[in-house]
Amino acid sequence: MSFPIFATAALLSLLGCHRMKPFSALPAEGVRVFDVNIHSTILGRDLPMRVAMPETIATNTKLPVIYLLHGYAANYTSFSAWTAADSLLVPKGYILVMPEDVSGFYLNQAGGKARYEDYFLNEVIPMVSAVVPQAANDRAHRAVVGMSRGGYGAMSIALRHPEEFAFAGGLNSAFDISTRPFIWTEFHESLMTNSALGPPGSPCAASTTP
Repeated sequence: MSFPIFATAALLSLLGCHRMKPFSALPAEGVRVFDVNIHSTILGRDLPMRVAMPETIATNTKLPVIYLLHGYAANYTSFSAWTAADSLLVPKGYILVMPEDVSGFYLNQAGGKARYEDYFLNEVIPMVSAVVPQAANDRAHRAVVGMSRGGYGAMSIALRHPEEFAFAGGLNSAFDISTRPFIWTEFHESLMTNSALGPPGSPCAASTTP
């Protein structure tokens, strides 16, 4: 089962979504979808995570895992509730994991305010093996794919941690986000960007540019 071939094709079929309220998954035959809460010691709070997996998995089978990272103004339910990700990928033998990140970047924020990258790598990924014993937990069977700011985060993390993922991809990735000026007409979005990355040209913003 190849991540690069199938996951790249699947990316072209996924549609972006920008909804804040959690939603139920789109119905897909043979797919089990459930949500769990992770208590993060790193972030000092609980965060939700959605998992989509085959309803039936053969005994002693380990399935590859694709981490789907949502973008800004979306949440952990977005890929599952507003795209065909579950129905496209799960029947092919993949487990989908959709974590939450209120910043939409999945990065350790400027000034050490919140360590979302550490949370993702050191708490989310290990937690998946405990929640889903059938999930493979090695680089060869692990991929990360993101949408918009999630694509920025996915590619940025994968480039800095190539030992963690066999495949990384982004759809409509916001690769220019660290160079965008503060826009007063988009005050909240610009404030979130500066909070996560620091102002344009800052050491943190430069170090997280893919």
